[in-house]
Amino acid sequence: MNGVPYIMVQVENLDKWVPLAFLGAGVGIVINIALAVATVPNGTVLIDELEIGIHHSALTSVVSAISDIAYKNKAQIIATTHSYEFIKSAFLAFKEKKADLFTYLRLERNKQDDVMAKVYPSDALEFALESEWEIR
Repeated sequence: MNGVPYIMVQVENLDKWVPLAFLGAGVGIVINIALAVATVPNGTVLIDELEIGIHHSALTSVVSAISDIAYKNKAQIIATTHSYEFIKSAFLAFKEKKADLFTYLRLERNKQDDVMAKVYPSDALEFALESEWEIR
């Protein structure tokens, strides 16, 4: 466009292509993550606070789409968050797939004040989410 390269996308219900930048920061973040995952077959992608810039109502479908790309590329995603909504959305995205591919780890301090990663089983996380317990 005017000599400047743009990534153009086709939007549902629009007859013409539009620059990706016109769709907002959240869409750009999702595209960047999808491209990162697609370019590291058999690798690992680290994502810090994936949910930033993405509306909470879209999180489950975003996680589902990114996990599909990761699965096809045999890539692992490690994501950090402080968002209850993201944790719940990620859990629901994998529950819908009936896939045991989601692991929730929480960093906690033990009695000696050491930080340890604690793995929560899916049923414990589901109970905590249904009970609206603090899980962040």
